[in-house]
Amino acid sequence: MESSVFHCEKLSKSYQSLWAVSDLNLKVLKGQVFGLLGPNGSGKTTTLAMALGVLKPTSGYYSWFASGNAPALRKRIGSLLESPRFYPWLNAVQNLQITATIRGVAFSDIDRVLKKTGLYERRKSRYESFSLGMKQRLAIASCLLGDPEVLVLDEPTNGIDAEGIAEIRDIILEQRKAKKTILLASHILDEVEKVCTHVAVLKKGKLLQMGSIEEVLGHNIWFELKSAHKAELLAALKSFHRLKEIVDEGEFIKVVPENSLGGDELNRYLFDKNIILSELRSRQQSLEQHFLEVLRQ
Repeated sequence: MESSVFHCEKLSKSYQSLWAVSDLNLKVLKGQVFGLLGPNGSGKTTTLAMALGVLKPTSGYYSWFASGNAPALRKRIGSLLESPRFYPWLNAVQNLQITATIRGVAFSDIDRVLKKTGLYERRKSRYESFSLGMKQRLAIASCLLGDPEVLVLDEPTNGIDAEGIAEIRDIILEQRKAKKTILLASHILDEVEKVCTHVAVLKKGKLLQMGSIEEVLGHNIWFELKSAHKAELLAALKSFHRLKEIVDEGEFIKVVPENSLGGDELNRYLFDKNIILSELRSRQQSLEQHFLEVLRQ
């Protein structure tokens, strides 16, 4: 049976006449890496803030672990909401000792999370000497204290360079491999596509689309075909009932298949028609392209 980690029903937050989040319904299952996507002002951070008890919903309901939203349940969650906040004059260990004390975690776990985030060699360095990437990794180290079941990460790669983004990605993928449940908000769609199993697209506080990465992008696959006998190829394709669209693009012929049709099956069909392809390229719309299309709706 699928185990629900987080769900909300008609979750809403208003500031006078402005609805930051409106009638949001989400369900996150155990082991999913669930990405909240949306432009600035879409309600991502507000949603996470309500889920963590930082903001009180105007209306609606949310529940953790199918057990309600009592503050005690949040001890099972490691969270990074907006920018990390540490004391600049303290070193990494000292800052994490404060977090561990607040969360009731033994100091002995600090070395583990510093090693996991690649900061162990800098554990005695003051926080103010850290790069942006190191500061983000320390924030994630604080989330990992006590080995929580769930991570909630708001823009975990915000403001850092490409190397730092790759480091954060590796940490998230390691937690995904460990079967942790992760709920994250991000606007870096290429990274979301690499780490997430599921996504929800928000715009002005409303849910536009939700599903697994495969479901969201599965309808946006096409093939590019090339053959020395283009006329025969076109004729064969037009007689194949499992193609939704055929477009002659000059050098290549683009075909949009039914959802269940793979490249091997298409190639086999053409081979049986005595047509040898010199090229068969599979193409898929990126999450970023799909995201922009959804926002335009």
